[in-house]
Amino acid sequence: NLMKKHNEAIAQSNQTNRTKAKHNVNNMRADALLRSMVKEAVTLSQMTIRLNEQGFVTSKGCKFQIVQVQRLIQRYIV
Repeated sequence: NLMKKHNEAIAQSNQTNRTKAKHNVNNMRADALLRSMVKEAVTLSQMTIRLNEQGFVTSKGCKFQIVQVQRLIQRYIV
């Protein structure tokens, strides 16, 4: 029973984080830029560099990493 509650708490936390990321203003702005870069066939590495150079940050205020850019593309573009 305790383990079940623990797993439910983790699932709820994950859902909260996904919702927060989905509604984050920076992610929405990054989405628009990523859409154009996907059309241009820019690599994930180049996308990450461009986002960071233009001052985009994650929902936690950090620079983007390649895996985060990949997740944004999977969530909002694909």
